[in-house]
Amino acid sequence: MVGIITIVLGLASIEPDAKHEHRMTVSFFIAHLDVMGLLLFSITISALLIVLMSLPTFDKVSGCVTVIALLAFVAWELHAATPFVDVRSLAADSAMTLNFLRAMLTMLGAYVVMYALPQWLEDACHMNAGVSGMFIIPMGVVATVASLSIAKKPIVRLPLMVCCSAMVAVGMLLACTSSAGMVVLPLTASAVAGLVLGLSMSTSQTVLYRRAASEHIGTSSGLLRTSIYIGSIGASSLSGVFFGETVTDGGLHGIGITVAVLGVAALLATVMDRTLR
Repeated sequence: MVGIITIVLGLASIEPDAKHEHRMTVSFFIAHLDVMGLLLFSITISALLIVLMSLPTFDKVSGCVTVIALLAFVAWELHAATPFVDVRSLAADSAMTLNFLRAMLTMLGAYVVMYALPQWLEDACHMNAGVSGMFIIPMGVVATVASLSIAKKPIVRLPLMVCCSAMVAVGMLLACTSSAGMVVLPLTASAVAGLVLGLSMSTSQTVLYRRAASEHIGTSSGLLRTSIYIGSIGASSLSGVFFGETVTDGGLHGIGITVAVLGVAALLATVMDRTLR
């Protein structure tokens, strides 16, 4: 039902495409599709996800496959007539590359709260699932408000700096949280993570639409979504690394310190990115 509603809304609100010089027949589409590039990209991402999901145990086979497939993908795309990903343009456009990296890091910082905090509340604080799940409500509320408040604004640099600073704050809050303490810090961490989530989603999309060439907008959008998914899966892996078999305050503190360090890296990348001005 959700899919049907989405299709109806899309047909009702999206303007028709301009007429193309060539008809988009199946044969024309296949002739201009980089099948090998698409296959190598899929293998690279799939192997990388297996590596992330296997942590803290490192899957050596998947790790090797990731590296080999990535090198083969880059080599193929550099010589492809119609590359699936224009590697040369992407390498030359540092702003777009930083946008993907920043989105991946900030999504990790937001989603790690969604994954790790309820687990810690249940196992270390002995709360039931219903109560621990309510701690994520501030995250959803703040994310919605933050996204709507900035969606139509023409600025991106300041919101991104606030987003990355909020990620550092999330890490510090998690690092200071204790099962013997009050519920204020977990609730605050959830709300601040919502700020990271809302600002990151809106501003990353804005940067993409401003920087990506019209002929690469589809691929760039896909790469942005891929970066976000890798960040969210990385958040799950981070929880697995520090919690392991036993969820403790020390594990949560380790997650917090890691998130704070990655937030500082994202903030520095944002401050040094002159194209955002």
